[in-house]
Amino acid sequence: MLQFLKKALKKSNNSNIITEFEELNFKKPLEELNFQRLKNLLRYTKKNNVGYNGINHEFGYHSFKFKNEYIRGQREIGERFIEIKPLLKGKNILDIGSNQGGVLYYLSDVIKSGIGIDYDFKMVNVANKLKNITEKTNIEFYVFDLEHENFKVIDNLISSNKIDVVFLLSVCMWIKNWKNLIDYCSELCNEMVFETNGSIEEQNSQIEYLNFKYKSVQVHSEYSNDDLNQKNRKLLICSK
Repeated sequence: MLQFLKKALKKSNNSNIITEFEELNFKKPLEELNFQRLKNLLRYTKKNNVGYNGINHEFGYHSFKFKNEYIRGQREIGERFIEIKPLLKGKNILDIGSNQGGVLYYLSDVIKSGIGIDYDFKMVNVANKLKNITEKTNIEFYVFDLEHENFKVIDNLISSNKIDVVFLLSVCMWIKNWKNLIDYCSELCNEMVFETNGSIEEQNSQIEYLNFKYKSVQVHSEYSNDDLNQKNRKLLICSK
């Protein structure tokens, strides 16, 4: 079956699909087998059709802890959110641009619920598989195109009665309608965790608009030190 899959992927001539899979050993205990599956799927997400390219990182964007195993990605979520995590206890979270789902996975033991959306079906597939393997029942993930769909559709994907905090982490540089997205987020709830990205001019524009929409915009960290390749991002806490 694995050989057939490799041939099919090569035949598709899609250079954005990663094909180096670890051969599954179905005789192994289920936990080891699931760990193999997870590594294969994380490798599969290393490159998408538009912006992100994690080809230099074996497992793509997010780092994960699975049972007693550690998978190092481009970014170490624990370093970014270690101080913020306790503040999110019992909260309903919307993560816009959730990628592989690593942020909600990391927070799943303290938050009430988490919804992640991403335009890339590969990322969402992996996020949902990780959720199923680890039996995380309070997080879920959906495919959504921020540039071509009505933001109000997101309201219908939310399982809880309300969202307490929106995450918008390194998203705005990738979409043209980022101001409209911030407008939607500010109407949805009063709190946002925001990470800037892009050129200095782009990041300054993002911060300027946040200050227009929120009463309080506080810098939580000046640099993204969890990422060895790109440290020039700010993490902000926004409140209306």
